[in-house]
Amino acid sequence: MAVDMAVDMEVDTSPTHRPVELSTIQLIQQGFIAQGEVVSIVEAVVNSPITTDGFYVSDGSSEPYSGIWIAQAWDGQGAAPFSMGDEVTVDGQVVE
Repeated sequence: MAVDMAVDMEVDTSPTHRPVELSTIQLIQQGFIAQGEVVSIVEAVVNSPITTDGFYVSDGSSEPYSGIWIAQAWDGQGAAPFSMGDEVTVDGQVVE
């Protein structure tokens, strides 16, 4: 399961500002993608240990709002499906 930059958005807040590209994670964190919407986050970097409840991923930048918690069910048996530092793709529904 993974979520990342499957969708990019250009935002122009005024004629004097150049467009800014935001990752899917940033769009979710800033409320541009509503709860209940299905998203795909591609090339997300796993940046926390995998637990039975979930894990954190980031879009690989150090920008604000660049990380998000991925809730998942894993029984903890055997090896974790991936490790810290792995690039993953997450498909899922946005929930608070």
